[in-house]
Amino acid sequence: MCEPTSIIAGISAVTGYISQNQSAKKQSASASASAQASADQNTASKTTAIGERIKQGRIERARMAVAGGESGAGGASFEAAMSDSLFQQSEDVALTQTQARFDGEAIAAQDAANQSGIERPSALTLGAKLAAETNSGLQINKSKKLAALNTSNGSTSPKKY
Repeated sequence: MCEPTSIIAGISAVTGYISQNQSAKKQSASASASAQASADQNTASKTTAIGERIKQGRIERARMAVAGGESGAGGASFEAAMSDSLFQQSEDVALTQTQARFDGEAIAAQDAANQSGIERPSALTLGAKLAAETNSGLQINKSKKLAALNTSNGSTSPKKY
């Protein structure tokens, strides 16, 4: 027959396991949502920066074209200046994209670190707790039987078999 204290302790262990598991899931979801928000913010920021740089490059080349047209400048040096403007724009965009990738990797690494810090209960630990509680209940039950047996024999010390 099971000892009531062991049953209560076992129920408590299972309830604790379920509660810890739910808490770990909520922490994990929260950390993931935070990482996703950071990644989204990073993407939006870098996309805006790229758009602004492209717009600046277009304005720069348009001014150069107007100035060149008004002055009658043209030829190889004018084309070289236009190409250089486009090259600088492309370089800036590429650097911003590279930085966005690095930032994304840093966000992912931080999320992984945050996820690893979440304490998740294990079924093995639950099993060990249940086994310990069952053993404790068996020991209590055995002690009660020995005490009852000794009382019925009139002895106050446990018998050695």
